[in-house]
Amino acid sequence: MRGMATDYENPIRHLPNEDPTVYAAYGLAMFTAATVERGLINALAHHRIGLARQEKRVLGTDPWNKAASSSFQNLVAKVTPLCGSDPELPADLTNAVKRRNYLAHSFWYDKAPEMMADGPRGRLIAELADDIDTFYILNDRVAVAVVTPGMEALGASIEASEALYEKLLRDAQQAD
Repeated sequence: MRGMATDYENPIRHLPNEDPTVYAAYGLAMFTAATVERGLINALAHHRIGLARQEKRVLGTDPWNKAASSSFQNLVAKVTPLCGSDPELPADLTNAVKRRNYLAHSFWYDKAPEMMADGPRGRLIAELADDIDTFYILNDRVAVAVVTPGMEALGASIEASEALYEKLLRDAQQAD
């Protein structure tokens, strides 16, 4: 907002009175769910590029932007035919979409009473930690079953991708 100065000593003006660990766990759960979603976007973009190459045609739109315009559930439906090496992946992704949607739309309303006491709040953190683990595992499975084969089909090596990631990480750390 205009005219509002950021207090860098205390940048979060509306910090709750409760232990912030549950909020951090919630944020990480949503972040890992978004990471799974981004993996599906990458998988579809790679697939579109590969199909265009096979058919010797030029793509008229950015394949990442096109895939990113789909909902998480639609991404799962579009990636399902590509999951042959992990036949349980589509069902697990569908469950992940349902859980992410619950986290985004109902979690805080349903769990508000549990935020009032330490014991129940600890159970919320454990529940969110399970979600984080589930989303991380799903992200790895998407990478192995769909993203990596798509990259390799395009001639992009995992080593080159990892080297680029390391360079971006170094650059970000140097910018600090």
